[in-house]
Amino acid sequence: MKYLINLRKKKTFGPVLLSLFLFVVLLFLPTGYEGALSYQNADRVDALVLSTDESDIVDTGLVRNGEQRCQVRILSGQFKGREVTAVNQLNGSLAEDKLFSVGDKAFVVVSHAAGEITTVYMTDHFRLDKEVILAVLFILLLLLFARDTGLRAILSFIDTILLMWKVLIPSLLNGWNPIWVSIILVLLLTFPVLSLIYGWDRRCLASISGAALGILVTAVLGYLFTDLFQIHGAVMDLSVDICSAVYEIVEKKPDISARDAILSGFAVGRAACGSTTTTHRKKWQID
Repeated sequence: MKYLINLRKKKTFGPVLLSLFLFVVLLFLPTGYEGALSYQNADRVDALVLSTDESDIVDTGLVRNGEQRCQVRILSGQFKGREVTAVNQLNGSLAEDKLFSVGDKAFVVVSHAAGEITTVYMTDHFRLDKEVILAVLFILLLLLFARDTGLRAILSFIDTILLMWKVLIPSLLNGWNPIWVSIILVLLLTFPVLSLIYGWDRRCLASISGAALGILVTAVLGYLFTDLFQIHGAVMDLSVDICSAVYEIVEKKPDISARDAILSGFAVGRAACGSTTTTHRKKWQID
């Protein structure tokens, strides 16, 4: 109760209410795909790797092609306890291909017909248990160090996931234009996310306008030059960084002129863009 009273006095009270309202609406929003099956005549379950066979794998430097065959024991689902041979298809992609070892726990897709297993494919390592631990630890540390801001960040994260799950994915499945849908949703999501960080004040307006302009410019450039440049980036993150840096400068030196504050923002932006460019260049070299 004390937290709610203090929250009401802050600029973030309105954004929190808006985000909670958005959370409730999205939670109960029907998608039209509630009864759809992810896999028909197939189960995605976890399995234990008992043995492996790499005789059909062809090594070409760092790249591997072919099939790894794994003897696995299914740990859940209707075929729990069955030992079968699963295929791990390698496509020569360092980013996507993976090899399994004896003792690994993995996700497998078990295709079946008339109650009998037809094929089993390895899909990925099973890491949900470790991810849950990391997620809980991240939330606790976020609340410990960021406190109220951390709690609002968690709320914005939940709203983002629900928006993607309940709006973005169904819209794409319905055949809507993915570019326009994504741009509109990102622009709409920018307001509640940044207002949760700053509240309704000038910093929020500056961050939203900067992020929106960056998103629109990136969308236009991406539309025109996607095949040439493969443009991507964290526009919202940069807008928050620059806005926060300039705000701290103004807070520590209130007599600074508007011109000098703007020039400081450009200096921070140039440094951020320089580091981002270097990061992407290294990624391109690796790819």
